Amino acid sequence: MTELDEKPQTPEERHLFTRPHKSDLVTPTLNHLNLATQDLDKVLKLAFAHEEEYAKLREAIETKSDEIKKMTKEKEKLRKDHDAEVEENALLQETITRPRETVAQKNKEVEHQKVHCEIAFEMWDKASKTVDQLKLDMTAKGETIAPLQVKGRKFEQGKKSYSMMKEALGDS
Repeated sequence: MTELDEKPQTPEERHLFTRPHKSDLVTPTLNHLNLATQDLDKVLKLAFAHEEEYAKLREAIETKSDEIKKMTKEKEKLRKDHDAEVEENALLQETITRPRETVAQKNKEVEHQKVHCEIAFEMWDKASKTVDQLKLDMTAKGETIAPLQVKGRKFEQGKKSYSMMKEALGDS
């Protein structure tokens, strides 16, 4: 027999040369597995809790996003309404301003026409007095007034027309 074949005699020696029992190896492994399983359960619970929070946050974000979209559409609608009102106000302002300008221009034209009419009335009055004076002079000299009477009638009719126009302008 060799030295290796000899069996140890003391318990310490026997412990050194004996193999450990399988149960001695399995127990620590099971303990590690149990601890790992417990840790995994905790991690999964935390993950599910975080996933629920994440789902709630995602839902809140989607809700806010929808609200923002609605508010943006409303803002665009209000902007379009405002732009339409501004354009309408500009058109109204132009509609108001244009007649004022037209009225002012027409008033200037009427004043100009009135001045011309007054000048024409003065000339008419002078011509009328001149014709009346000629009639008187011719009658005093004993001359015939026949050729002037034809013109005189037309002249008298024109004089009446101008007198009526002058009165109408004077009244207004």
